[in-house]
Amino acid sequence: MCESSPYQKVQNSSTKIPKTGQEHLKNSMTLGKIEDKSDLRVRQTAATMVRAWYMNDTNEDQRLEHQLSPPKFLSLDDLFTTSGILYWKLDPKNYESKLEEIKKERGYNYMDVIQISPDKLHNYEEKIKIFFAEHLHADEEIRFVTEGSGYFDARDKADKWVRIEVTPGDLIILPAGIYHRFTLDSKNYIRVIRLFVGEPVWTPHTRPADNMEVRTKYVEQQKAGFVNHNSQMKTGLVN
Repeated sequence: MCESSPYQKVQNSSTKIPKTGQEHLKNSMTLGKIEDKSDLRVRQTAATMVRAWYMNDTNEDQRLEHQLSPPKFLSLDDLFTTSGILYWKLDPKNYESKLEEIKKERGYNYMDVIQISPDKLHNYEEKIKIFFAEHLHADEEIRFVTEGSGYFDARDKADKWVRIEVTPGDLIILPAGIYHRFTLDSKNYIRVIRLFVGEPVWTPHTRPADNMEVRTKYVEQQKAGFVNHNSQMKTGLVN
């Protein structure tokens, strides 16, 4: 993987793409409700594997944690009901079969790899500024971390920033229409697998983008706590 080309495309799977990204997501376990008591242990285990907290508003280095004093953390359930963000925990050293299951369940048939660091990403300083500018996408943003670490920041219902720490084994899905941004942490390195339904479209729409249809739909879902989408969302929460 050369310095000028941090992207490594992975051969597409043969998964059939549904007409829309959500049509095939039916009769699945929800994040807000436990349909099967056997899932309880898995949920509780997974809940300890991701850290999310409300941010302070200081102008310190964006790579710092920026926690409130005292810190205010969110559970996975809180994170979902306030933002619609989904989360899986996979074994970072043995993830292939679980990742393939998720790809098939959600219809992802495009996959590539990106490494972000000063010496791996061409035009690093420019790109990291773009990543950290508040924006939204018209499609889901799906990222699986295999090496390194970083932070996704997302807005909650009250328009406050929530910082989500991602480390190896974390798979995170940011819904279409959510205002968010990304930064490395102080280690300055992350390697992630990016997934997509169909041909990838990475276009960021910087805030304000409130008039976009995808944003309007997202806000409606957010006000309802995403209850209308619980039964449609596949959530793994698996080891």
